Amino acid sequence: MIDVGRIWRSSAGTKAAMAVSGMILFGFTIVHLLGNLNMFLGREHMNGYATTLHAVPEVVYATRVVLLGALVVHVAAMIKLRGASNAARPVPYKVVTPVASTMYSRTMRVTGPIVLAFIVLHLLNLTFHGVGANALHPDFRLQADGTTPDAYHNLGTLLRLPLWGVFYLVANACLGFHLWHGAVAMFRSLGLSGDRQMATARMGATALTALVAGGNVIIAASILSRIIGQG
Repeated sequence: MIDVGRIWRSSAGTKAAMAVSGMILFGFTIVHLLGNLNMFLGREHMNGYATTLHAVPEVVYATRVVLLGALVVHVAAMIKLRGASNAARPVPYKVVTPVASTMYSRTMRVTGPIVLAFIVLHLLNLTFHGVGANALHPDFRLQADGTTPDAYHNLGTLLRLPLWGVFYLVANACLGFHLWHGAVAMFRSLGLSGDRQMATARMGATALTALVAGGNVIIAASILSRIIGQG
């Protein structure tokens, strides 16, 4: 039997857990983006996409459980690794001279919390519509069936507000930084170490990050500038 506790307690095991959970979350961001691109096709397509998702609630809730589990593992692994890093160097350096690190790795401690806050606010605004759950949204609506969110209206209404629109742009820029470094670190944790392998990993990470973060930024900017999402 696999000793999960022993694996988690080891540094390598924690890094692997962070890599696998990050892979699950990264995959979801791609699927989520592809769904949100329906905003460019209009209300019927976007709401049709939302209706399709909610047609099989068992799948929706199972997916949410998996994603929540991946998020909890990812955050817990990050906190554990950061604690171990701080314990190994209790006295900070007087002068920090980055050598192998990059701008992306040095901003992970900032982008991580911002992305986490973005996820929580995004869910409260656009996913959950129980009593009080969507209190932040100015005009949350359901479709005619009374259960499925009016995704086109809700997203368009929210991001047309300058505060939320700008926040989504900033948050997705941070998401891009986080995804790029996270993807490269994930490939390294999963055993890719050669120069050629890492070069390929960086190319793949760049392409996927440009797709996800760039796509989300384009959607948010298009709604904020009232190109789409009205009516």
